[in-house]
Parts: sequence; C-alpha cells; structure tokens
Amino acid sequence: MHDAEKFRTTLVERAPVYDVELNQEAIERLVRYYELLQIWNARLHLVAPTSAEDFARRHVLESLMLTRFLPANARVSDIGSGGGLPIIPCLAARDDISAVLIESSKKKSVFLLEALKEIDAAARASVIAERFETITAPAIDFVTSRALERFSEAVTRRAGSTVAGRSARAPLGNVGRARRLAVHPGHPEPIRPLAAEDLAARVALQLISASDAVLTADRQEPAADPFRA
Repeated sequence: MHDAEKFRTTLVERAPVYDVELNQEAIERLVRYYELLQIWNARLHLVAPTSAEDFARRHVLESLMLTRFLPANARVSDIGSGGGLPIIPCLAARDDISAVLIESSKKKSVFLLEALKEIDAAARASVIAERFETITAPAIDFVTSRALERFSEAVTRRAGSTVAGRSARAPLGNVGRARRLAVHPGHPEPIRPLAAEDLAARVALQLISASDAVLTADRQEPAADPFRA
C-alpha cells in the first residue's frame, strides 16, 4: 500500500477515536495536503520524518480535535504555521472557517500558499510572511499555534496587537480555569480531560479564544494521577 493510501486509511479508521468527523471531500483534501507536504518536506524540513500512519494520527487528527471547539464561521490566526499544523487540517475539514497564517519563513510561506490551494481554501485564508510581533493584528476570534515555544508568554508580550486588536492579557490570564486535554504516552489514543494546574508542561497545541479561556492539548508526560476529574 502506498503512503497516501496508508494515510487515507488511518484517517478513516482512527477519526472516531479522536471524536473527529470527516466527509469524503475533507478526506480527499487532506490526502492532497499530505502528498504536497511530502514533496516539499525534503527541502524545507516542515515536519520531522514519520510514517503515513503516524502523520495521520499525531499531526492531522490531533489538529482536527480543535474543530469541535471552533464555532461556526470562526476567524482564526495561526502563528508560526510552518508545515500548516494545526490550521491546514482544520480548514480542510471545515468550509466555514477563515484564517490568517503567520509564518516568518518566506519559503515556508510559499508552501502554505500552495497548501491552501490544494485544500480549496485559498479564497478564505491568507498567509503573512512576517514575524507575528511585527504585524498589525488581523480581525480574528481565535489564535492557534503548535510550534511556537512559550506561546502564552509570547502572545501576552504582544498584548493588544495579536488577539483581534484587544489586550491579550485578559484571556491569557484565565489559564487557571483553562480546559486541558492530554494523551498519556502509555495510552496514546484515549483523550481525557485533565486539570489545568500543571502549567509547566510543554504546549504542543493551543487554542486561545480572544474572549474566553485557554484550551491546550499536549502529549507531555502527565503528573501523578493524571486522569482525575
């Protein structure tokens, strides 16, 4: 079986585990994105080398977990988009989502433009090839980031000009009542809620509302008794 077929099969078989619904059009878009990324990855090192099955699970399906928290017609800014995760899968799965992708690398920005065409999202998403600290805030409702180190701190320092032109300090100050999701390394697929106390865990996925709390999904080793309510 070719890699694209392995990727497709894994999406179909494992999507219910992640509480993700995908129609046939979304699956075809995601397959085209995967194939495009494989072509560009050798030159740009967009993601670490991995199997088609792991890419479907660990990159695409984990990214798609965000879609159930995005309301209809959500406007999203993805910071440090790189290879397009998590926003490209979200755009592929949901036609109502619009996005601004912010990526400082010019070469990676070119890839992102091509990826948007492949998933039929070029008319509702744009790419800014600049550092997010230097740009004027786009009109958005949510900020996403997967690769940016110290994401919360970085956005907080950018207070007032990253999150929909409003002060970032208020929403980011609500970490204490944030909802966290984690995948225990020993049991990689059951997704269960975690308490928000362990703020030292490295963030792998964040969804930050411009007007509400923080949602984080990460695969960091959890603290003792990780699945307590």
